[in-house]
Amino acid sequence: MLRFSSVHFSIKDKQIINDISFTINAGDFIVILGHNGAGKSTLMNLIAGALQPDKGEMLIDEKKYSPASTLEARLNGVALIHQELSLCSHLTVAENILMGLEPARAAV
Repeated sequence: MLRFSSVHFSIKDKQIINDISFTINAGDFIVILGHNGAGKSTLMNLIAGALQPDKGEMLIDEKKYSPASTLEARLNGVALIHQELSLCSHLTVAENILMGLEPARAAV
């Protein structure tokens, strides 16, 4: 379960996300729609840890969720797959999706 409670986000003096609250339960499928500049990408970046809210609270399974980075979000089971068809054209779809989570190899 993901819950946003009175989340705000601004860039400089421009309010991008203003007091948004919602709950997504396990198994729910949702759609985020809006005009260009409506804050859809900003919302996704907040969830994915690329941005941090100015105010409000994010919860996952009723526990405070405030990732300081996209890696921290991934370690909490949250990842954002960008709409670009292939970030790195020489990689497979799976490799693009799992980029940054490759297993480390021990020095030989």
